[in-house]
Amino acid sequence: MIRFLLPILLLLAGCDDDKTPQNNPPVAKITINTTTLNPSETLILNANASSDSDGQIVRYEWNENNVPFARTSEATWKAPNKEGEHTITLKLTDDDGATKSLSVKVTVNGTSNNAPIAKITASSQNITLGESIILDASSSSDSDGSITSYLWKTSNNETFSTKVATWTPSSVDNYTVTLTVKDDKGATNQKDINIAVLKADVPREIFLIGDSTVNVGNPIHRGWGQLLGTYMKDATLLTNAGEGGSSSRSYKSQEPNEDWWWSKLQSHILSKDTSTGAYLMIQLGHEDTTDDQQQAEDASNKYTMPGRNQSFYTELKAYITWAKSHNIIPVLVTPVEPMSVPTERYYQRSFGDYAQTVRELAEDTNVILLDLEEKSWQVFNTYTSKSKLLDDFGVASSNDDTHFSEKGATTVSGWIKDLACDTSTGDAGLCAQFK
Repeated sequence: MIRFLLPILLLLAGCDDDKTPQNNPPVAKITINTTTLNPSETLILNANASSDSDGQIVRYEWNENNVPFARTSEATWKAPNKEGEHTITLKLTDDDGATKSLSVKVTVNGTSNNAPIAKITASSQNITLGESIILDASSSSDSDGSITSYLWKTSNNETFSTKVATWTPSSVDNYTVTLTVKDDKGATNQKDINIAVLKADVPREIFLIGDSTVNVGNPIHRGWGQLLGTYMKDATLLTNAGEGGSSSRSYKSQEPNEDWWWSKLQSHILSKDTSTGAYLMIQLGHEDTTDDQQQAEDASNKYTMPGRNQSFYTELKAYITWAKSHNIIPVLVTPVEPMSVPTERYYQRSFGDYAQTVRELAEDTNVILLDLEEKSWQVFNTYTSKSKLLDDFGVASSNDDTHFSEKGATTVSGWIKDLACDTSTGDAGLCAQFK
């Protein structure tokens, strides 16, 4: 029996040479269009670059936190409204049953939140030492929530945490006050305002920029700037640099054969002692108007377009920027209305869009605003007779409803004083320059 055993053993040993070949698992590769998404945005997943060296991939399975959402080589995943990191896993299976998994991580941002908008209303930007200023953040807003905190901080490190704050500076200086508002989702926004604290009862220079309604060069008419000195405590401190025909753009580029232009006024201002404070009063807009938008957009001419951040806005803003950089206090004046009455065919607010742009610029830059357009419109609106209106403000024989007589210019310059001294919209420091 022993002689039969050896062939059987040899036969069994020979079976080892018929082993099933080893199967290589598939290789997983993933490409994605982004790694960061907002809620509801779509992640695009692609596994087409995956491979199997000794067979083929027969199954693709995608899941997020073990929750399957697709079984194709290309897939999409919609980001949930759940902030944080999410893991997307691809599981491959080949034709021999081998599997391979690969994961990618993506971040879903928090729910979209619009930051609040900080806005400041101040009772004045120029006060004399000993006076208080009211800082009001009531016009601040949040479009998709609510403001939960207000913080005021002055450049000398005084702080207030109320919506409306009253501040009494302790020394003469130029201050910056910063308002920070925070909304219910933690977003913040800031706004600055400059406050000048001046010595009490100190005379200050006033410089005027304007067109012929401010300074006219003919013998029968007068601009309101030519009569403003009659209301001042010291008329020698007034420089009327208005120039007929000037727009907000052309005043900067007029030829030196004019009486006044911007660079000449700049040199004049810098030659004066303005250490105790000075004002640059700007009334432009009459010569900016045109019905031709293409003409207004051509920087080679005098015309501009009204509207926030349009050319009229940016041209005016340049004067403000220069004034503030030289510690001169800018004052914006809306353009005075023509002398017209409701019975006239063309009766309308001729400079309404330009006046509104001046108001918006004053708000955006926290500059003193004297709303002469509104004042003149309200007064002229009370007249029913054009001849009576011209008798009181113009020169009837000239058939000119734009330029004032001396009597009219005196009245209008009185409005400038009244607007400067208005306790709700005026400025105490500017008012102090008038009798």
